[in-house]
Amino acid sequence: MSDGSRRFLLFPVILFFAFFALDKIMCLDSVKRYTQDDATYIYYDYKPELLQELKEFDRLRKLPPADSQGNCIEDVSGPCSEHSGKRILVVLGSSRLLYFNYESFKHAYPNWEMFNFSAPVSSPAYFDYMLQEVLATGVKPDYVIAESDPFQFNENSPGFVKSNLAYSFDFAYVLENYSLLSSDQGFTADEVSQFLAKNLFAGYRFRPHLDKAVERLSDPQNKFLIAIQQMDQFQRKNRGGGMSLIPRPDYYERDYASLAATSEMTVRWIYGNYELSERQWGFLDQLLRRAREANLPLVFLRPPVSRPMQSILDSDELIQKNTAIWSERMDKRLEGEMLIDLTDGDPFHCNTFADGSHMSFQCYNPVLSVAMDAYPLILARTQKSE
Repeated sequence: MSDGSRRFLLFPVILFFAFFALDKIMCLDSVKRYTQDDATYIYYDYKPELLQELKEFDRLRKLPPADSQGNCIEDVSGPCSEHSGKRILVVLGSSRLLYFNYESFKHAYPNWEMFNFSAPVSSPAYFDYMLQEVLATGVKPDYVIAESDPFQFNENSPGFVKSNLAYSFDFAYVLENYSLLSSDQGFTADEVSQFLAKNLFAGYRFRPHLDKAVERLSDPQNKFLIAIQQMDQFQRKNRGGGMSLIPRPDYYERDYASLAATSEMTVRWIYGNYELSERQWGFLDQLLRRAREANLPLVFLRPPVSRPMQSILDSDELIQKNTAIWSERMDKRLEGEMLIDLTDGDPFHCNTFADGSHMSFQCYNPVLSVAMDAYPLILARTQKSE
């Protein structure tokens, strides 16, 4: 074979590696900020770093105590920590639990540290995966708050595939929960294929929007670029707590018609064509088993929604039927755990909302207080069941 023929045969190999290298450029954060059409990915990208922060904080809290200047309070040799003896709270939710105020929490509960692993449009599968990852670090949280809502058990809700499957999970978790024989258990063959494709090819996972790239490159003061940078910086300073345009600080929607419009849109999106998802119940069961095996105090929160959205939910027979199923199944599953359903205004009523489904910031602190007030009772139940 001539040298020319050999060079010709090398051309497809060179082309493949060139394409592979170009494809991986799409994983770069600096590229994603210019080419993605929304900021959902940014919350998921940060979670591995948050796990490392959790692990480091757990190490520090096991050291002898130190004062605020880092001086050891006790007469000991070796390092000390001002975080000594503190408790760890882990939050697993959707965007409706993402915006707990970290600074307010530290002020109200100085002996606690909150790590918020919430992400937009999340599911029991995501909560189970994140709890697995938390426990894999060797850290045992003192308290876990997880969100639960009937919309998470809608098989036809697009959020699971477009958010959780697109940006979270790892190969081991997906393959471990792959079900070849039943679509009611774990990930389907199509979802496994999508997951593999999105993780092997960055251009498929982070599909570039060239019009957005041109728009942002031509405007250094582009609002999206500024907002996404601020959101990323904020979550890193606040242990995963989110900052978003929804809900905006010191803002709540005063126009009832606007609340009704966003409520209708949200209900169509996450409750539309409701079909009970047995596999999400399976993921919830895995979450409960993990928590019980680790003896973790666990509370489930169902955040409130605006009056227009609750009115829509109450008037839809299919949604009400599946809400009753959700409530009955949750009651049967819970042992030492507790479900706090805030949609009926007890023990806290929120009357300000940023949109149909998201509380205003004014409501987040009281909602978190409700969950924290339940901690002693849930801790006693957990210890009793050991």
